[in-house]
Amino acid sequence: INADNNNPPTLKDPSPTGGEIYFTLEEDGNITVTVVGTDQDGNQGKDLLFQVDTLPTNGKIFDQNGNQVVSRIDVNTKVGFEGTTPGTTTSTYKFTYVPDALFHNVDTLKFNFVDQLGGVSQTYSA
Repeated sequence: INADNNNPPTLKDPSPTGGEIYFTLEEDGNITVTVVGTDQDGNQGKDLLFQVDTLPTNGKIFDQNGNQVVSRIDVNTKVGFEGTTPGTTTSTYKFTYVPDALFHNVDTLKFNFVDQLGGVSQTYSA
């Protein structure tokens, strides 16, 4: 695979509807979300970068180590570290969304995946 004929990665799970995934939670509740990116070009799917394009405006995001994500740079790292093995074509990333106190409406996080050759998935909203 070279950069000239590289296919961009995609969101494998949860299945998006029109580029969006939806979650409902109780007021003052939080949710841990697992997203799985894949790349049809083969093994580079295990080394995808997970990038946050837009942080939620009414809550906070924490990475799988419990660190608050405050900028795109905080998560612009390889995500193929959770249960991947040689030959696998997916990368898994977990994050936790914690809404602001008493918030009860819609909030959005936008993210994408980037492969080793610079292929960028569409932007997904959660």
